[in-house]
Amino acid sequence: DSSIKYILPKESNVVIKIYNILGKEIKSLIAQNQVAGNYSVQWDGTDNSGAPVSSGAYICKIKTENEIKSIKMIQLK
Repeated sequence: DSSIKYILPKESNVVIKIYNILGKEIKSLIAQNQVAGNYSVQWDGTDNSGAPVSSGAYICKIKTENEIKSIKMIQLK
């Protein structure tokens, strides 16, 4: 499992998704309003249908009302 940590300086709607290197959405992890604070979310290496993804590079996008962050991740089997 990959742990994704993030900090919200103020309350915001948060959307966290995993994409493959071609930009196709693989997994939606969070889509909800959250209060300010420190957070951590787990990605278990599966796609939206629950199937395991192959080894390789993936992009985690964290969108809030104020910013978009992209994190490169490597999935190893």
